[in-house]
Amino acid sequence: MNAGGKAPRVAVVEDDPAIAEVLVLHLRRAGCEVRRYGDGRSALKDLDDFWPDLVVLDLRLPGMDGFEVLSRLRGERDVPVLVLTALGETRDKLQGFRLGADDYVVKPFDPEELLARVRALLRRAGRLMDDVVSLGDLRVDRSAYAVHVRGHTVALSRREVDLLAVLAASPGRAFTRGQLLDQVWGMDSDVDERTVDAFVTRLRRKLQEAWGAEEPAPWRIETVWGVGYRLTVDR
Repeated sequence: MNAGGKAPRVAVVEDDPAIAEVLVLHLRRAGCEVRRYGDGRSALKDLDDFWPDLVVLDLRLPGMDGFEVLSRLRGERDVPVLVLTALGETRDKLQGFRLGADDYVVKPFDPEELLARVRALLRRAGRLMDDVVSLGDLRVDRSAYAVHVRGHTVALSRREVDLLAVLAASPGRAFTRGQLLDQVWGMDSDVDERTVDAFVTRLRRKLQEAWGAEEPAPWRIETVWGVGYRLTVDR
């Protein structure tokens, strides 16, 4: 989450679909709003609409290469840029930094290390991405895969934690089942929208049991008919 309470926006400019899917999956699970572009021209054209807090940029792009994209970015706006590329020669790194890259990661990469670098750049830019979301007596720790209600640990599966973390990061926002599938299950193609319904049912039961039967919890996962689900917090 950033200082304004909204999920940080990350633009991923990567033409390799497999790598882009891994990046998008991990960034969304970390609480970011992500938009992916397969080439530099489409990214530059859309950035005024998306207005990202961070750009993850490949250098080997079709048409306009990443160096030119980086140069144009620096001429138009002040946004952190993390270069992610197979070009690992010192001269390529120096050129990237000279054009204004804030960090430089060489493929193949460790997704957790890349997330750590993303967090560092967002913090440095004042666009904080938190691992922990607290809504009163509900605390969701993404990095530890732990959920606490009234100080007590709730036994949840990793997927249940992922699902709750997405909802809790944007309280009041309605997510479609498709959006939740994309952000929580990502590349797992053997699940459908009924899976989301089943996980929400279990989450509701476990969270209410953790809160106690004497009164309704001050937060709840509501069904938004015709759309999907949202987490609502009583003020």
